[in-house]
Amino acid sequence: MQYTEIRRAITPARLTAFDRAAQRRGAGHDDAIKLYEWNAELASALLLPMHLFEVVLRNAIHEALTLTYRERWPWDSRFLYSVPLKHGRYEPRKDVQQKASWYPTTGKVIPELQFVFWEQMLSRRYDVAIWNPLLTTVFPNVPTGAGTSAAARGLARDVGVVRGIRNRVAHHEPIFSQNITEVIDAIHRVSTYRSLDVGDWVKAAHRVILVQGQCPSWYV
Repeated sequence: MQYTEIRRAITPARLTAFDRAAQRRGAGHDDAIKLYEWNAELASALLLPMHLFEVVLRNAIHEALTLTYRERWPWDSRFLYSVPLKHGRYEPRKDVQQKASWYPTTGKVIPELQFVFWEQMLSRRYDVAIWNPLLTTVFPNVPTGAGTSAAARGLARDVGVVRGIRNRVAHHEPIFSQNITEVIDAIHRVSTYRSLDVGDWVKAAHRVILVQGQCPSWYV
């Protein structure tokens, strides 16, 4: 394998994590390239369950928002003023207002909102207006033994886990050292909270576990 040419094409910076992983285990340059290839395969395999997860999640939250603020919730002033101006560097209210000014229907706005918007919709600030009355309506299988608020925070944690890996996959960053089992468990949990059948569908549809088993033997 022409490691030098591949390294130049990929860039040394992008291969550094893979080179270091190989070196720590006494493996060579060719092994680092194999790890890079497997990392890309794993990222590719994650796209399907993450796709299904995101659509299921945002449609569930859309259902709750519609029940609370009606179908055109992105234009409802009661909803807009409940959305914070800032969340770190993200500006959720601006995100909603901007997308609502660009697109004529809620169905067009939904896929354009940033993923972090949906995670933040599960925060404590929405418990009284949305989640206390509606959490088990849109997530009928979520365990609420510790209370509705705790259940919503658990959902938010799972969404955060998926968002973290989603961002790394989107930017072609290394994920080989990430806890992929934790990510898949989070995807399965939230999908199942929405519907047992949907949970089974998501679990059967992807090949992440199969690809995990193809990890280079020297790295396991």
